[in-house]
Amino acid sequence: LRMARTSELVITRAAGRSAIRSLGSPLVVAGFIGVIAVTLFNPIVAATSERYEYVADTLRYGQRSVLSVSSEGVWLRQTSADGQVVVNARGASENGTELFDVTFLTFDDVGRPISRIWAENAQLQVGSWELTNTKNWPISLGLNPEVNAEFHKSFTLTTDLTPDRILEGFRAPSAIPIWDLPKFIF
Repeated sequence: LRMARTSELVITRAAGRSAIRSLGSPLVVAGFIGVIAVTLFNPIVAATSERYEYVADTLRYGQRSVLSVSSEGVWLRQTSADGQVVVNARGASENGTELFDVTFLTFDDVGRPISRIWAENAQLQVGSWELTNTKNWPISLGLNPEVNAEFHKSFTLTTDLTPDRILEGFRAPSAIPIWDLPKFIF
């Protein structure tokens, strides 16, 4: 627009050069700068965003985010009355309050495993997970977990997780480098 106002395009066209050809070089340079910005600066911005999330979670909750998404499924970490619980689910609803094909690994305060609970479905309620069709393997020294396994049609497991905390745990889209997007999506 500036070139049109100052009649530079008119002079260039009078000299026999087309307006499109005159604007070609600036467009190529702008495209090159855009490609450089996306390929080089995006991973840096993503890494700093991820570091920010880590520091914010540590200051807010005293620990890292409670949620992680990987090729093995959705991973959650929660506290219960007995200690820590690590949750792995093959699938989840869009807000993370319903998990499918889910495993709960409970640990005591020292970090020793107490039990492994598998459930077809887990629904987050206020203060608890409501599990359906579960199998509970107790884990202790000298005990055969499979022999002592218990089956339950429904089972309740206490939790400190809330839907808001689960949603906060999802990574911000800006924290994913462009090179990792295909792996994250699929």
